[in-house]
Amino acid sequence: MADLLRMGCSLRQIGRELGRHASTIKRELDRHRDSRGAILAAYSRSRCAQPATSAAGAEIAD
Repeated sequence: MADLLRMGCSLRQIGRELGRHASTIKRELDRHRDSRGAILAAYSRSRCAQPATSAAGAEIAD
């Protein structure tokens, strides 16, 4: 996500690329910023590689 954001992609474009809603992308980016506001890219990359799960922990089918 951080790399796509640095490349100038919008939150909606990132969401489409990752199969997530733009608000989810915004929330994740906000959650993983350091004290200066920089995005912690290593965390973002590792989370993107994981399949989506529901609140109950079940994997979400595409």
